[in-house]
Amino acid sequence: MSPADEQIVPQTGTSRDRNPVLADDLLSGASAAAAYLGIGRSAVYHLTEGGHLPVTRKGRRLFYRKSELDRAFSTGAV
Repeated sequence: MSPADEQIVPQTGTSRDRNPVLADDLLSGASAAAAYLGIGRSAVYHLTEGGHLPVTRKGRRLFYRKSELDRAFSTGAV
C-alpha cells in the first residue's frame, strides 16, 4: 500500500473526550469552585487574587482543578 492509498482519519471530539480524568478534575469559574469548596464566590475571588488558590486563566475565564484545591486546603496553605 502506498502512502497515497492510506486514509487519514480526522480526530473527533474534544480534549475533554480524550482525557476523562482531567474533565472530572476541572472546575470552570469561581462559582463552581465555591460550590465545590463550600465557601462563597467572593471568598474564592479573594483567595485567588491573593495567590492562595491555584488557578489557570484563559482570557477572562478562571479554571480550577479539584485536586489542586484539595491539596491547597489539606496542606493548610489556605
